[in-house]
Amino acid sequence: LFPKTIMISPIAFFQLALANLKTNKLRAVLTMLGMVFGTGAVIATMSSSEGAANHIKEEMKKLGTNVITVSNDGTGTFFSVKHAELLKKYSTTIKAVSILEWLDGIEVRYGAKLSSVRALSAESEYFDTFSLNRKSGRIYDQFEDQQAAPVVVLGAAVKESIFGKENATGKFIHLYREKSA
Repeated sequence: LFPKTIMISPIAFFQLALANLKTNKLRAVLTMLGMVFGTGAVIATMSSSEGAANHIKEEMKKLGTNVITVSNDGTGTFFSVKHAELLKKYSTTIKAVSILEWLDGIEVRYGAKLSSVRALSAESEYFDTFSLNRKSGRIYDQFEDQQAAPVVVLGAAVKESIFGKENATGKFIHLYREKSA
């Protein structure tokens, strides 16, 4: 019913393979290149996706697993300073609350240099919550925050555009709201 199978010795099998490789050199080379490039592409894809996943995990760790962000959609009073104070006062688990406000159209001036920026208004606790790094100077403290002291933390790009290589710590700058058209 079934044809008789012929057993080929390993040596004969190897000789047959070599003969086919010699006969079809181009096909053999192209097959090997396809295997090499295919394997390389799979390894590169896996490595880059693994690297991206690790990067995202590290960024999420910086934000903290114990941080809650509440956003206001602008349709009314949703979360105010009063609410933040109540959370600080009565919560046993919340360590810090910071109200953030993005301010568009802010001009920063130092001497003759002027830069238009988008500013973030935040309480001092914001910097501790997110473990933000700084290159020089210091973060304003809670007392300065409560007294509305004229202090500011500059981002690297703004510092570079206004001060260049000069140290910005202790310098006086002027902030203006751009006039809307």
